Amino acid sequence: MEGWRTGLVTTFVPEIPFDTFKGEYVVVVVGPPPMMKFTGLNLMEQGVEPEKVYMSFERKISCAIGKCGHCRIDEVYVCLDGPVFPYTVARDLID
Repeated sequence: MEGWRTGLVTTFVPEIPFDTFKGEYVVVVVGPPPMMKFTGLNLMEQGVEPEKVYMSFERKISCAIGKCGHCRIDEVYVCLDGPVFPYTVARDLID
């Protein structure tokens, strides 16, 4: 797919022609928590529907069985409840 980019930062989000995709897309955001937060906000500013956005918290997993608590954010255990969350859930996770 010519012209596609991976490893986006928020400066590139406005360049993505989401309105030309006719709703046939999903966005998966990975990276450090501050980048994911601002990328999600920027996507919402560009008119991307929250249901089309997913956030990956895979970096938080240590034991993968919910015992160590390393991946816990609020009351959510990333290793058991995720690690990929819809934006509608991820935006409320305070890391």
